[in-house]
Amino acid sequence: MLVPLLSLVRSSNLLVYALYLETPHAAPCERPVPPSCDLRGLKRREKNRNAARKSRKKQTERADELHEELQSLERSNSALQREIATLTKELHVYEAALKRHEPHCRLKTSPPSSTALFQSLTSSCCPRDKSHVT
Repeated sequence: MLVPLLSLVRSSNLLVYALYLETPHAAPCERPVPPSCDLRGLKRREKNRNAARKSRKKQTERADELHEELQSLERSNSALQREIATLTKELHVYEAALKRHEPHCRLKTSPPSSTALFQSLTSSCCPRDKSHVT
């Protein structure tokens, strides 16, 4: 029983106390227990150590999850930026085609009503000459 007790001794006063306990003059039931050697205190510190270890492990796992999420979001962001670039190029192509088409278009330049817009979209503005459309 003294081996674990002696392994916990950290100060010279406790070492003297531990040596005192080894002497046969003190009865086991009469021995005072110093607060630093209290079994409840040891259990409490061990429990606290385990809780701290668990908390650090949980914090590390959460950091790993956040890092993985960050990498996933960065990949997604890059893919979306590539898609934006592709769509922007496509938009420029259509705008250029529209500019080439405008001089030949027979439709009015004023904004049409919804019925006229539907009719213009369903019919071709230049039914015969399509050489200017790419």
